Amino acid sequence: MSTKYDFMKKIEIIERKGIGHPDTIADNLSESLAQKLNKIYNSKKHYNVDKVMVCAGEIKNNNFIKPVKIVFAGQYTKLKNISKILKDTVKEILFSEIKNGLKYKIYNFLNEGSKDLNYVFNNNKANDTSFSVGHLETDNEKLVKKIGTYLDTRHITNKNIGTDNKIMFIDDTKLKTIYIALAFLNNFKDKKDYFKIKSILEEKIKNKFNIDNVYINLADTNESQFITKTGTSLEMGDSGATGRGNRRNGLITPTKPMTLEAYYGKNLTTHIGRTYQDLAIKISKKRKKNVLLLNKIGGDVNKPIIYDI
Repeated sequence: MSTKYDFMKKIEIIERKGIGHPDTIADNLSESLAQKLNKIYNSKKHYNVDKVMVCAGEIKNNNFIKPVKIVFAGQYTKLKNISKILKDTVKEILFSEIKNGLKYKIYNFLNEGSKDLNYVFNNNKANDTSFSVGHLETDNEKLVKKIGTYLDTRHITNKNIGTDNKIMFIDDTKLKTIYIALAFLNNFKDKKDYFKIKSILEEKIKNKFNIDNVYINLADTNESQFITKTGTSLEMGDSGATGRGNRRNGLITPTKPMTLEAYYGKNLTTHIGRTYQDLAIKISKKRKKNVLLLNKIGGDVNKPIIYDI
């Protein structure tokens, strides 16, 4: 009788979200803002800005009738120029999409952190009760990263391809199959041209990375294709949130232990939900085995509980 554990040993599933995927955009907005705040505070003031949401806009006749809504939430030590910082963050992360005509509106719901969390931060204690997993990278994970990097850079040299992509990779020991969602740009002569270019790209990925099966945009029909104005599904149809994108290792790996905590946007000093992710990966590489790190709020950040898994 097979078990769930036996199943996971026989099949490997790996997901990766590209730079223009709404969840990745939310992650990157959180992280960019966190890095800016950390620099301004010189690592001496508290913040956690890991609650960004990006909400889909609406397009009609290739024009925005409702902008993308970008919602910043979390805690920070107040700054007078926060509005400018948020605007600069959005322009930095969504540069390519804005260039293609993305319209957006920013909502600032950041607030002052609680006295309790400020005290914990100021005394260099763990900011949360949390855990992080570090595991050795498989050959398939390295492969998916290479394919992801390839897709992320296509928009630079190919006028037909946007920044939004998602890979679902499956290796069942017999075949390696990749399902790809990829936002194309509205630069085609006609539908026939779209399907031709999509087919060429499928074959190119199949041959370049030695994949048995490659499928792009399986939901396409003769009436509807994944063709966008800005290169991201955020323009209409899909939204994103910090923590829903790739984990710290750049992937989502449901058939092996992985960290559930959002990495991006948390403070770089005492939030062990973030710092332990870096540490777990480092320890895993050093020990050449999978590890889990755990601590409680108020605990010594320098003394994690470490388990081999």
